[in-house]
Amino acid sequence: MDHIPDEVRDELEAYDNVVGTARGRKQVNGRDTGEEAIIVLVSRKLPDTQLDETQRLPRTVEVDGETVKIDVEEVGDPRPHASVRPAEPAKPDRKREWRPAPAGVSFGHPEITAGTLGSPPLRADEAGEPVVLTNAHVAAPIDAASEGDPILQPGPADGGTEEDQLGTLADYSQPTAGEPNETDSALVAVDPERYRGDVLGVGTLQGWTEGTMDDEYTKSGRTTGVTTGKLRGTDARVKVNGYHDEPTQFVGLDVFGPMSAGGDSGSIIGVEREDGLYGTDLLFAGSDRTTLGIPMETVQEVHGGLTPLDPGETGGGSGGGGGGSGGGGDDGSGGDGGDGGDGGEPDPDRFFRARVGNALRRRYGEVVRADAAGVDFRVETYLATLVVATGTTGDAALDAVGPVAAAADPEEVPVVVFPTGEGTDRLSSLDGRVLAVDVDV
Repeated sequence: MDHIPDEVRDELEAYDNVVGTARGRKQVNGRDTGEEAIIVLVSRKLPDTQLDETQRLPRTVEVDGETVKIDVEEVGDPRPHASVRPAEPAKPDRKREWRPAPAGVSFGHPEITAGTLGSPPLRADEAGEPVVLTNAHVAAPIDAASEGDPILQPGPADGGTEEDQLGTLADYSQPTAGEPNETDSALVAVDPERYRGDVLGVGTLQGWTEGTMDDEYTKSGRTTGVTTGKLRGTDARVKVNGYHDEPTQFVGLDVFGPMSAGGDSGSIIGVEREDGLYGTDLLFAGSDRTTLGIPMETVQEVHGGLTPLDPGETGGGSGGGGGGSGGGGDDGSGGDGGDGGDGGEPDPDRFFRARVGNALRRRYGEVVRADAAGVDFRVETYLATLVVATGTTGDAALDAVGPVAAAADPEEVPVVVFPTGEGTDRLSSLDGRVLAVDVDV
């Protein structure tokens, strides 16, 4: 099934409680069956016994002579994630002033609350000047914006004032009531020297790609920091509240699991690879049950080609900032943003350290904090405090043993982490005082 006919969508979306439809794969008890299905997005999922017979969705529909199963997914009330009052950030650093500024921090037009600076500086084919990407409802609120308007970092809800201008509105879409919309996006003209070349907590934005249903997706946003999720549906047609008096319809969207909150609008969603992040979507709306993204292909059809600048052309290198104590690439909690390094080729040590830090945060949450030189992270768990150092080779891991053991108190557990396949037999000779852990990256 390469498409859902409009007449099929119209029939399914006429049911009460339905906010949209998408192409995807059927799930049973949370398990992906791999079977092609039409995903019907509902604000609230109810058992058939609580529905009038006329409001019970069919189990299957016919599409081009084939029988296709229906899968119902509860998505709540999707709204643009900067039109609601932004939630308190997971990382307070993300709502402060950053100079130079990485992607993933507070950003916005003077007439909004706060959204997210989505990308590092990009080369815009049509605009002919360096720009950064975010949502229109972050940088160009409806009926309140014009090209040339100042854009602030941080956004107004986080204390941004006219003194915090970090760019000017260059190009934007305008979501319209009563007709299908493809994008909610804006370009902000910038001086790249005032920006870093990385996505906070993730690393370099290397470019764009098309993801798959099997990929894990990552975003870095003002409110929830670095989060991950799965793609649930593509080619979605969804009604989104919050733009006009009536729901505004968007088409051609990607539907992800919950990975965002108010204030995360404008974030880049993408797939992490060894050399950095490859963007797939521009996050623009969601709820506590779903996140909606606009494919980057669509964004570039509207604004022209967008190519990430080399980090050396910006005011901070890839993964830099975050200062000395946390190492570049983490969520910035370990430092003051620094000067971001010198750009150039991706640093494998920094990349691996960032991946380990992100994995620890996904597992343990906010108890993970960056630490001093020689020790990358301290993790307060229920059973013990882990004192963690990373090394990209067996020798580097061995070099980290002394500092991590010395930094740990007697009741703390020192841990050395290195990539699978990069170990050395000498690590097996450790006396048990230091744990050696290999991870697959």
